[in-house]
Amino acid sequence: MYERVLDRTRVPAFRRGSIGCGAEICEVGCEVRVDRSGKTAESNTGAGAREELARLLRHRALELGFDDAACCAAEPVPEMSRLAEWIRSGRSGALAYMRDHLDVRMDPRLLLPGARSVLMVAKSYLRLDPGGNPVAGPVSSHASGRDYHSVLKKRLWEVGRGAIEAGGRFKLFVDSAPVMEKVIAARAGLGRIGRNSLLVHPRLGSWIVLGGLVTDLELEASAPPVGEGGEPPRLPDCDGCRRCVDACPAGAIALDGAVDAGRCLSYWTIECAGEWPEWVGCSVAEQVYGCDRCQQVCPANRGALPGRGDDFAPFPFDGLTPVELAEWDATRFRNRTRRSSMRRIRFEQFHRNALACADAERRLRSPATKRPE
Repeated sequence: MYERVLDRTRVPAFRRGSIGCGAEICEVGCEVRVDRSGKTAESNTGAGAREELARLLRHRALELGFDDAACCAAEPVPEMSRLAEWIRSGRSGALAYMRDHLDVRMDPRLLLPGARSVLMVAKSYLRLDPGGNPVAGPVSSHASGRDYHSVLKKRLWEVGRGAIEAGGRFKLFVDSAPVMEKVIAARAGLGRIGRNSLLVHPRLGSWIVLGGLVTDLELEASAPPVGEGGEPPRLPDCDGCRRCVDACPAGAIALDGAVDAGRCLSYWTIECAGEWPEWVGCSVAEQVYGCDRCQQVCPANRGALPGRGDDFAPFPFDGLTPVELAEWDATRFRNRTRRSSMRRIRFEQFHRNALACADAERRLRSPATKRPE
Protein backbone atom coordinates (compact mmCIF):
# COMPACT_ATOMS: atom_id res chain seq x y z
CA MET A 1 0.00 0.00 0.00
CA TYR A 2 1.26 3.47 -0.75
CA GLU A 3 0.90 6.51 1.50
CA ARG A 4 0.06 10.13 0.84
CA VAL A 5 0.85 12.52 3.69
CA LEU A 6 -1.75 15.23 4.28
CA ASP A 7 -0.67 18.54 5.77
CA ARG A 8 -3.15 19.36 8.56
CA THR A 9 -1.26 22.44 9.82
CA ARG A 10 -3.77 25.04 11.00
CA VAL A 11 -4.08 28.15 8.87
CA PRO A 12 -6.48 31.09 9.18
CA ALA A 13 -10.02 30.34 8.04
CA PHE A 14 -11.51 32.22 5.12
CA ARG A 15 -13.48 35.35 5.83
CA ARG A 16 -17.18 34.71 5.29
CA GLY A 17 -19.00 37.11 3.01
CA SER A 18 -22.40 37.45 1.45
CA ILE A 19 -21.38 37.46 -2.20
CA GLY A 20 -23.19 34.87 -4.31
CA CYS A 21 -21.19 31.97 -5.69
CA GLY A 22 -22.00 32.91 -9.28
CA ALA A 23 -20.07 36.17 -9.04
CA GLU A 24 -16.41 37.01 -9.32
CA ILE A 25 -14.73 39.36 -6.91
CA CYS A 26 -11.46 41.19 -6.74
CA GLU A 27 -10.13 43.16 -3.78
CA VAL A 28 -8.73 46.67 -4.09
CA GLY A 29 -7.45 47.72 -0.67
CA CYS A 30 -10.37 47.19 1.69
CA GLU A 31 -12.97 47.43 -1.04
CA VAL A 32 -14.65 44.28 -2.32
CA ARG A 33 -15.88 44.77 -5.86
CA VAL A 34 -18.17 42.31 -7.64
CA ASP A 35 -17.23 41.75 -11.28
CA ARG A 36 -20.00 40.28 -13.43
CA SER A 37 -18.20 40.90 -16.71
CA GLY A 38 -17.48 37.20 -17.19
CA LYS A 39 -13.72 37.69 -17.27
CA THR A 40 -11.57 34.99 -15.76
CA ALA A 41 -9.27 35.58 -12.83
CA GLU A 42 -5.80 36.89 -13.46
CA SER A 43 -3.13 34.26 -13.03
CA ASN A 44 -1.94 34.09 -9.44
CA THR A 45 1.63 33.46 -10.61
CA GLY A 46 4.36 32.24 -8.33
CA ALA A 47 4.72 28.80 -6.80
CA GLY A 48 4.41 30.24 -3.30
CA ALA A 49 1.09 31.94 -4.04
CA ARG A 50 -0.29 28.85 -5.77
CA GLU A 51 0.79 26.60 -2.91
CA GLU A 52 -0.63 28.89 -0.22
CA LEU A 53 -4.00 29.22 -1.95
CA ALA A 54 -4.24 25.46 -2.48
CA ARG A 55 -3.39 24.93 1.19
CA LEU A 56 -6.06 27.40 2.27
CA LEU A 57 -8.74 25.75 0.16
CA ARG A 58 -7.78 22.26 1.29
CA HIS A 59 -7.75 23.34 4.91
CA ARG A 60 -11.17 24.91 4.51
CA ALA A 61 -12.47 21.64 3.08
CA LEU A 62 -11.12 19.71 6.07
CA GLU A 63 -12.63 22.24 8.47
CA LEU A 64 -16.02 21.65 6.86
CA GLY A 65 -15.82 17.92 7.50
CA PHE A 66 -14.32 16.41 4.37
CA ASP A 67 -11.88 13.60 5.14
CA ASP A 68 -9.33 14.60 2.50
CA ALA A 69 -8.83 17.15 -0.27
CA ALA A 70 -6.28 17.53 -3.04
CA CYS A 71 -5.63 19.68 -6.10
CA CYS A 72 -4.54 19.05 -9.66
CA ALA A 73 -4.33 21.01 -12.89
CA ALA A 74 -7.44 21.30 -15.06
CA GLU A 75 -6.18 19.70 -18.23
CA PRO A 76 -7.11 17.01 -20.75
CA VAL A 77 -7.40 13.54 -19.26
CA PRO A 78 -5.74 11.04 -21.63
CA GLU A 79 -6.81 8.17 -19.38
CA MET A 80 -10.36 8.79 -20.55
CA SER A 81 -9.54 7.16 -23.88
CA ARG A 82 -10.54 3.99 -22.03
CA LEU A 83 -14.04 5.42 -21.63
CA ALA A 84 -14.59 5.53 -25.39
CA GLU A 85 -13.31 1.96 -25.67
CA TRP A 86 -15.61 0.88 -22.83
CA ILE A 87 -18.62 2.40 -24.58
CA ARG A 88 -17.69 0.87 -27.95
CA SER A 89 -17.37 -2.56 -26.34
CA GLY A 90 -21.00 -2.37 -25.20
CA ARG A 91 -20.15 -2.43 -21.50
CA SER A 92 -22.04 0.80 -20.77
CA GLY A 93 -25.32 -1.10 -20.90
CA ALA A 94 -28.30 1.26 -21.07
CA LEU A 95 -26.43 4.15 -19.41
CA ALA A 96 -27.08 6.51 -22.30
CA TYR A 97 -25.80 9.53 -20.37
CA MET A 98 -22.30 8.05 -20.37
CA ARG A 99 -22.26 8.52 -24.13
CA ASP A 100 -23.10 12.21 -23.85
CA HIS A 101 -20.59 15.08 -23.47
CA LEU A 102 -17.54 12.88 -24.05
CA ASP A 103 -15.52 15.99 -24.86
CA VAL A 104 -16.19 17.43 -21.39
CA ARG A 105 -15.42 14.11 -19.70
CA MET A 106 -12.04 14.15 -21.39
CA ASP A 107 -11.25 17.78 -20.57
CA PRO A 108 -12.60 19.40 -17.35
CA ARG A 109 -11.59 22.83 -18.66
CA LEU A 110 -14.75 22.77 -20.76
CA LEU A 111 -16.83 23.00 -17.58
CA LEU A 112 -15.68 26.55 -16.87
CA PRO A 113 -14.17 29.11 -19.26
CA GLY A 114 -10.58 29.78 -18.27
CA ALA A 115 -10.42 26.85 -15.83
CA ARG A 116 -6.92 26.22 -14.48
CA SER A 117 -7.31 23.89 -11.51
CA VAL A 118 -9.52 21.28 -9.88
CA LEU A 119 -9.96 20.73 -6.14
CA MET A 120 -11.22 17.22 -5.32
CA VAL A 121 -12.65 16.20 -1.95
CA ALA A 122 -13.37 12.81 -0.38
CA LYS A 123 -15.82 11.91 2.35
CA SER A 124 -15.96 8.47 3.96
CA TYR A 125 -19.31 6.81 4.57
CA LEU A 126 -17.77 3.79 6.30
CA ARG A 127 -19.29 2.78 9.64
CA LEU A 128 -17.84 0.01 11.79
CA ASP A 129 -19.76 -2.39 14.02
CA PRO A 130 -18.57 -3.26 17.57
CA GLY A 131 -16.35 -5.96 16.09
CA GLY A 132 -14.56 -3.46 13.86
CA ASN A 133 -16.18 -4.72 10.65
CA PRO A 134 -18.04 -2.55 8.11
CA VAL A 135 -21.72 -2.23 8.98
CA ALA A 136 -23.67 -4.33 6.47
CA GLY A 137 -27.35 -3.90 5.74
CA PRO A 138 -30.01 -4.37 3.07
CA VAL A 139 -29.01 -1.12 1.33
CA SER A 140 -25.62 -0.27 -0.16
CA SER A 141 -23.54 1.59 2.41
CA HIS A 142 -23.29 4.82 0.42
CA ALA A 143 -27.10 5.14 0.42
CA SER A 144 -27.87 3.90 3.92
CA GLY A 145 -28.15 7.41 5.39
CA ARG A 146 -28.60 10.99 4.23
CA ASP A 147 -28.16 11.82 0.56
CA TYR A 148 -24.45 12.44 0.10
CA HIS A 149 -25.12 14.73 -2.87
CA SER A 150 -26.75 17.37 -0.69
CA VAL A 151 -24.20 16.93 2.13
CA LEU A 152 -21.21 17.40 -0.18
CA LYS A 153 -22.71 20.18 -2.31
CA LYS A 154 -23.55 22.36 0.67
CA ARG A 155 -19.99 22.16 1.95
CA LEU A 156 -18.41 22.60 -1.46
CA TRP A 157 -20.30 25.89 -1.82
CA GLU A 158 -18.52 27.06 1.32
CA VAL A 159 -15.15 25.94 -0.03
CA GLY A 160 -15.95 27.73 -3.28
CA ARG A 161 -16.56 30.94 -1.36
CA GLY A 162 -12.83 30.92 -0.66
CA ALA A 163 -12.11 30.79 -4.39
CA ILE A 164 -14.38 33.81 -4.91
CA GLU A 165 -12.67 35.72 -2.14
CA ALA A 166 -9.34 35.01 -3.84
CA GLY A 167 -10.66 36.66 -7.01
CA GLY A 168 -11.70 33.58 -8.93
CA ARG A 169 -14.73 31.68 -10.10
CA PHE A 170 -15.72 28.05 -9.70
CA LYS A 171 -18.17 25.35 -10.67
CA LEU A 172 -18.80 22.45 -8.31
CA PHE A 173 -19.86 18.91 -9.11
CA VAL A 174 -21.11 15.91 -7.12
CA ASP A 175 -22.43 13.48 -9.74
CA SER A 176 -23.97 16.59 -11.32
CA ALA A 177 -21.68 17.19 -14.29
CA PRO A 178 -20.05 15.03 -16.98
CA VAL A 179 -16.84 14.67 -14.97
CA MET A 180 -14.99 11.42 -14.31
CA GLU A 181 -14.45 12.18 -10.65
CA LYS A 182 -12.52 9.02 -9.77
CA VAL A 183 -9.92 9.57 -12.48
CA ILE A 184 -9.42 13.25 -11.61
CA ALA A 185 -9.24 12.40 -7.89
CA ALA A 186 -6.53 9.86 -8.66
CA ARG A 187 -4.60 12.46 -10.65
CA ALA A 188 -4.84 14.79 -7.64
CA GLY A 189 -3.33 12.10 -5.42
CA LEU A 190 -6.41 11.04 -3.42
CA GLY A 191 -5.91 7.38 -4.31
CA ARG A 192 -5.56 4.79 -7.04
CA ILE A 193 -8.10 2.99 -9.21
CA GLY A 194 -8.82 -0.60 -8.15
CA ARG A 195 -9.73 -3.50 -10.41
CA ASN A 196 -13.39 -2.93 -9.56
CA SER A 197 -13.03 0.61 -11.03
CA LEU A 198 -13.43 2.29 -7.61
CA LEU A 199 -11.00 4.83 -6.19
CA VAL A 200 -9.09 3.41 -3.21
CA HIS A 201 -7.84 6.04 -0.75
CA PRO A 202 -4.69 5.08 1.21
CA ARG A 203 -6.42 5.59 4.59
CA LEU A 204 -10.14 5.44 3.83
CA GLY A 205 -10.22 2.60 1.33
CA SER A 206 -12.92 2.67 -1.33
CA TRP A 207 -15.71 3.54 1.14
CA ILE A 208 -15.79 7.15 -0.04
CA VAL A 209 -17.88 9.56 -2.07
CA LEU A 210 -16.25 12.26 -4.15
CA GLY A 211 -16.95 15.81 -5.19
CA GLY A 212 -14.99 18.70 -6.53
CA LEU A 213 -14.85 22.17 -7.95
CA VAL A 214 -13.12 23.48 -11.02
CA THR A 215 -11.79 27.02 -10.76
CA ASP A 216 -9.98 29.59 -12.88
CA LEU A 217 -7.43 30.06 -10.09
CA GLU A 218 -4.03 28.42 -10.29
CA LEU A 219 -3.57 25.94 -7.43
CA GLU A 220 -0.40 24.02 -6.71
CA ALA A 221 -0.87 20.33 -7.47
CA SER A 222 -0.98 18.09 -4.38
CA ALA A 223 0.81 15.17 -6.02
CA PRO A 224 3.02 14.56 -9.09
CA PRO A 225 1.15 13.43 -12.22
CA VAL A 226 0.37 9.72 -12.40
CA GLY A 227 -1.31 7.50 -14.92
CA GLU A 228 0.94 8.38 -17.83
CA GLY A 229 0.62 6.68 -21.17
CA GLY A 230 -3.17 6.94 -21.36
CA GLU A 231 -3.75 4.57 -18.43
CA PRO A 232 -5.49 5.53 -15.17
CA PRO A 233 -3.33 5.31 -12.02
CA ARG A 234 -3.91 1.71 -10.92
CA LEU A 235 -3.71 0.28 -7.41
CA PRO A 236 -0.56 -1.87 -7.04
CA ASP A 237 -2.40 -4.13 -4.55
CA CYS A 238 -4.55 -5.41 -7.43
CA ASP A 239 -1.59 -7.15 -9.08
CA GLY A 240 -2.21 -10.88 -8.77
CA CYS A 241 -5.51 -10.36 -6.89
CA ARG A 242 -8.90 -11.30 -8.30
CA ARG A 243 -11.08 -11.35 -5.21
CA CYS A 244 -13.53 -8.74 -6.50
CA VAL A 245 -13.74 -10.59 -9.82
CA ASP A 246 -14.65 -13.85 -8.10
CA ALA A 247 -16.98 -12.26 -5.53
CA CYS A 248 -19.11 -10.25 -7.96
CA PRO A 249 -22.55 -11.95 -7.87
CA ALA A 250 -23.20 -11.25 -11.55
CA GLY A 251 -19.68 -11.58 -12.99
CA ALA A 252 -19.55 -7.91 -13.97
CA ILE A 253 -15.85 -7.26 -13.20
CA ALA A 254 -13.20 -8.22 -15.72
CA LEU A 255 -9.53 -8.85 -15.01
CA ASP A 256 -8.60 -5.85 -17.15
CA GLY A 257 -10.36 -3.56 -14.64
CA ALA A 258 -13.41 -2.87 -16.79
CA VAL A 259 -16.87 -3.23 -15.24
CA ASP A 260 -19.76 -4.33 -17.44
CA ALA A 261 -22.61 -2.02 -16.40
CA GLY A 262 -25.06 -4.32 -18.14
CA ARG A 263 -24.28 -7.00 -15.56
CA CYS A 264 -23.59 -4.93 -12.43
CA LEU A 265 -26.30 -5.29 -9.79
CA SER A 266 -25.99 -1.62 -8.87
CA TYR A 267 -27.13 -0.83 -12.39
CA TRP A 268 -30.09 -3.23 -12.25
CA THR A 269 -31.26 -2.19 -8.78
CA ILE A 270 -30.81 1.57 -9.25
CA GLU A 271 -30.78 2.55 -12.91
CA CYS A 272 -33.19 0.02 -14.39
CA ALA A 273 -36.88 0.79 -13.86
CA GLY A 274 -38.27 -1.94 -16.09
CA GLU A 275 -38.41 -5.71 -15.89
CA TRP A 276 -35.31 -7.77 -15.14
CA PRO A 277 -33.87 -10.66 -17.10
CA GLU A 278 -34.29 -13.90 -15.17
CA TRP A 279 -30.60 -14.12 -14.29
CA VAL A 280 -30.71 -10.80 -12.42
CA GLY A 281 -33.34 -12.12 -10.03
CA CYS A 282 -31.13 -15.17 -9.50
CA SER A 283 -28.12 -12.97 -8.64
CA VAL A 284 -29.52 -10.46 -6.15
CA ALA A 285 -29.49 -11.65 -2.57
CA GLU A 286 -28.27 -9.22 0.06
CA GLN A 287 -29.06 -5.63 -0.92
CA VAL A 288 -32.18 -4.06 -2.40
CA TYR A 289 -30.28 -0.97 -3.58
CA GLY A 290 -26.77 -1.17 -4.96
CA CYS A 291 -24.13 -3.77 -4.16
CA ASP A 292 -21.08 -3.70 -1.88
CA ARG A 293 -19.62 -7.17 -2.52
CA CYS A 294 -16.48 -6.02 -4.36
CA GLN A 295 -15.69 -3.58 -1.54
CA GLN A 296 -16.36 -6.10 1.19
CA VAL A 297 -13.77 -8.56 -0.15
CA CYS A 298 -11.14 -6.03 -1.25
CA PRO A 299 -7.87 -6.51 0.72
CA ALA A 300 -7.10 -2.80 0.28
CA ASN A 301 -10.10 -2.01 2.49
CA ARG A 302 -8.65 -3.83 5.50
CA GLY A 303 -8.07 -1.31 8.25
CA ALA A 304 -9.90 1.47 6.40
CA LEU A 305 -10.73 4.33 8.74
CA PRO A 306 -14.36 5.43 9.18
CA GLY A 307 -15.36 8.99 8.40
CA ARG A 308 -15.40 11.77 10.97
CA GLY A 309 -18.76 12.57 12.56
CA ASP A 310 -22.27 11.39 11.75
CA ASP A 311 -22.77 13.49 8.63
CA PHE A 312 -24.96 10.88 6.98
CA ALA A 313 -27.14 10.02 10.00
CA PRO A 314 -29.85 8.84 10.53
CA PHE A 315 -29.66 5.32 9.09
CA PRO A 316 -33.25 4.09 8.66
CA PHE A 317 -32.36 0.64 7.27
CA ASP A 318 -30.16 -0.60 10.11
CA GLY A 319 -31.31 -3.94 11.47
CA LEU A 320 -33.83 -4.57 8.70
CA THR A 321 -33.93 -7.53 6.29
CA PRO A 322 -35.08 -7.70 2.66
CA VAL A 323 -38.10 -9.71 3.81
CA GLU A 324 -39.14 -6.84 6.09
CA LEU A 325 -38.53 -4.24 3.36
CA ALA A 326 -40.69 -6.22 0.96
CA GLU A 327 -43.61 -5.56 3.31
CA TRP A 328 -43.30 -1.76 3.08
CA ASP A 329 -45.99 0.22 1.31
CA ALA A 330 -45.44 3.42 -0.69
CA THR A 331 -46.15 5.70 2.27
CA ARG A 332 -43.62 3.99 4.50
CA PHE A 333 -41.06 4.04 1.73
CA ARG A 334 -41.47 7.81 1.27
CA ASN A 335 -41.29 8.47 5.01
CA ARG A 336 -38.20 6.33 5.62
CA THR A 337 -36.26 7.54 2.60
CA ARG A 338 -36.75 11.26 3.15
CA ARG A 339 -33.44 13.07 2.42
CA SER A 340 -31.97 9.79 1.14
CA SER A 341 -30.35 9.20 -2.25
CA MET A 342 -32.73 6.26 -2.56
CA ARG A 343 -35.34 8.80 -3.63
CA ARG A 344 -33.83 8.58 -7.11
CA ILE A 345 -35.82 5.36 -7.57
CA ARG A 346 -39.57 5.02 -7.36
CA PHE A 347 -41.41 2.83 -4.89
CA GLU A 348 -42.22 0.33 -7.65
CA GLN A 349 -38.50 -0.24 -8.24
CA PHE A 350 -37.81 -0.53 -4.54
CA HIS A 351 -40.61 -3.04 -4.09
CA ARG A 352 -39.42 -5.08 -7.09
CA ASN A 353 -35.89 -5.16 -5.64
CA ALA A 354 -37.04 -6.07 -2.14
CA LEU A 355 -39.21 -8.93 -3.39
CA ALA A 356 -36.33 -10.32 -5.45
CA CYS A 357 -33.94 -10.14 -2.49
CA ALA A 358 -36.50 -11.75 -0.19
CA ASP A 359 -36.94 -14.60 -2.69
CA ALA A 360 -33.17 -14.96 -3.00
CA GLU A 361 -32.84 -15.09 0.78
CA ARG A 362 -35.24 -18.02 0.84
CA ARG A 363 -33.38 -19.74 -2.01
CA LEU A 364 -30.11 -19.46 -0.11
CA ARG A 365 -31.54 -21.75 2.51
CA SER A 366 -31.79 -24.44 -0.21
CA PRO A 367 -28.99 -25.70 -2.56
CA ALA A 368 -27.11 -22.75 -4.07
CA THR A 369 -28.21 -21.35 -7.39
CA LYS A 370 -25.58 -21.50 -10.06
CA ARG A 371 -24.07 -18.12 -10.89
CA PRO A 372 -25.13 -16.92 -14.38
CA GLU A 373 -22.69 -17.47 -17.20
